[in-house]
Amino acid sequence: TRLTTDVTNVQTAFMMTIRTAVRAPMMMIVSIIFALSIYPKVGLVYLISVPFLFIALGIIMVKAIKVFNKIFKKYDALNNSVQENVKAMRVVKAYVREDYEMKKFDKSAEDVRKSFERAEKIVAFNSPVMMIAMHGTTTAILFLCANAGIVGSGFNVANLSALVTYSVQLLMSFMMLSMIFVMITMAFASLKRIME
Repeated sequence: TRLTTDVTNVQTAFMMTIRTAVRAPMMMIVSIIFALSIYPKVGLVYLISVPFLFIALGIIMVKAIKVFNKIFKKYDALNNSVQENVKAMRVVKAYVREDYEMKKFDKSAEDVRKSFERAEKIVAFNSPVMMIAMHGTTTAILFLCANAGIVGSGFNVANLSALVTYSVQLLMSFMMLSMIFVMITMAFASLKRIME
């Protein structure tokens, strides 16, 4: 398991990091600069949405790391059970312990499944948090721009469209980074097991 699943987790996290972790922060910075150059008051919206996302994703990541660390220990226990049964197959048959060993394996497998389900439920909060931030930011930008248009500051539809596009790019880059953080979370747990 450590040579296959854990190594694959680390490889996937590394590939995602070198491809996306470079592009996403650059998209964030450029989106913020361009949005502020069009309408500086939009910075107030970013001052609220960006820290909200950092805090929410940080909480999700910390909880997920704890669960993934426990999962891999349970995964090791499951593999040890299988290894014992394969090595001592004749002993198990000689003492008629097949039913006991099958129940023991089923219990371990169910425990691993429940733990993975719990971890996925925690990680699944990424999407609603991102959607709340994205739609809240878009609504706030539309509200600010509507007020600017009513006042008659020369704000037009093209500027509004550009601001909404930049906010979506900014939040999409956050979403990409959050997916990377989930993979990195799993990879750190796998990396510890590989180093052992």
